[in-house]
Amino acid sequence: SIPVLHYTHYIFFSLLSFESIFLISFIKSIYTAICCFMSYKFFSLFTDKYNSIIISFLFLFWPTHDSTVYWFLGQYLMLTISFYLYSYYLIEKGNIKSGIFLAFFASFISYGSTPVALSLAFLFLLKRRVRNSIYLVLPNIVYIIYYIFVSKVFSISPVSRIPDTIQLFSVVKNFIFQIISFFDSNFGLG
Repeated sequence: SIPVLHYTHYIFFSLLSFESIFLISFIKSIYTAICCFMSYKFFSLFTDKYNSIIISFLFLFWPTHDSTVYWFLGQYLMLTISFYLYSYYLIEKGNIKSGIFLAFFASFISYGSTPVALSLAFLFLLKRRVRNSIYLVLPNIVYIIYYIFVSKVFSISPVSRIPDTIQLFSVVKNFIFQIISFFDSNFGLG
């Protein structure tokens, strides 16, 4: 259900042994540097060069993001968000084809790409750039259709994140728990 992840992460485990920790750490460092650059470019749209460097660093290395930066198989979340941020940057600068390509890439790395795509598309809508918003969200719509076919129609994926029925109580409960867990993970209970 997330085919690009096979080429960004799983392929290294088929080529390297688990004892190749140095090479895996090197790849992690390369991915982190790429993500730092892409998020820096995005934040440079809103602030000066030095502040955008600091913001991108804090964005990636915030203490609650530790597993997405330091755990190799968890980096797909960092890559998804960073590719989408850079896609936004490219579309904003007029590089539509490159931006759409990266949006496709970001969408097919993670099933968690939809909230990022919608949030960034909303930023374009706030600027009254509907076409740019469509450029950013269209690849994710393609991914959603792909995901539904893979997980529900063809049953290829062993795990489906789409429930069979949606109940309002369950959605509200999960939303409330999401807010509570945000405060707990950032500030703690005590």
